[in-house]
Amino acid sequence: MFLTEKEDYIKLEEFRAAIAKLTADREVFKNAIEAHEKLDVAQCFAHLSHARRALPHNQNRHHVFEV
Repeated sequence: MFLTEKEDYIKLEEFRAAIAKLTADREVFKNAIEAHEKLDVAQCFAHLSHARRALPHNQNRHHVFEV
């Protein structure tokens, strides 16, 4: 099945948005890891708490993140 040019553009924009979100999520976790490495536990939990709030509501919020 072929997509129209408009459908193709919409799919491309959805893909770009997904990549941007993943990049932002990666940055949050990177910051949390750096804080953990510096033994700044409060800052580490702040970053992870921010990431947890960013999860979709229906996603298991008690999931253990693998880094």
